[in-house]
Amino acid sequence: IGSTNTYAQRRRDADIPIDCWMNLGLRYWESENVGDKEAWDELVKNKISERVSRDWATGVRSKPKLRTYAVLKPELGEQPEAYLTGQKNRIGRYEITRLRTGCSQLRIDTGRRGPADSRLEVWERKCLVCFNGDVEDETHFMLHCAAYDHLRDQMWLDLKQIGISRDMCVQKGDKHTMNALIGHGATWHTTEIVKVYVQRAVRYRRKFHDKYIDSRGEQ
Repeated sequence: IGSTNTYAQRRRDADIPIDCWMNLGLRYWESENVGDKEAWDELVKNKISERVSRDWATGVRSKPKLRTYAVLKPELGEQPEAYLTGQKNRIGRYEITRLRTGCSQLRIDTGRRGPADSRLEVWERKCLVCFNGDVEDETHFMLHCAAYDHLRDQMWLDLKQIGISRDMCVQKGDKHTMNALIGHGATWHTTEIVKVYVQRAVRYRRKFHDKYIDSRGEQ
């Protein structure tokens, strides 16, 4: 075996401490053949990519506010999500980003903010738009809140035109449906339709919420 193709030589050429290689899982013996430079570079690149993806997934799962994001984006990937590629509805794109990343005005997010003594338990963050007793999280907002039925019905009619069946999504469950609408299973055409729903629903919620706050203040 030529010395230029050994693990030791590759490590010395890169001038990187051995513990870094060990952390990447490059645990070669000093005399093991690692191929030519191109093969070695590709191997290191893949190992770094695996490590970055693993660390990213661990970080996402460790943050409660990213619970929905972890479902919608199970892998880091190299391609942008479909909803980010369209330029027609920037407000809708912005609102979907907020929903995905736990930065919306839904009570699932607002209930965890503020001083510790004013924060709500998850089960207490109920929807104040439909008042049906459900927690106002992203799934409730997207799929179930009765206050947006008229907007949601139009969304499903538009989605039907591009071959997405509401009944089929319902049969496969909320997780599948959320991914089909704003997750890794969504297409550009799908997200352009969903953006319209999200933008209108957020606007409707804001008006309803403002009226609710005003009415509470008058009591």
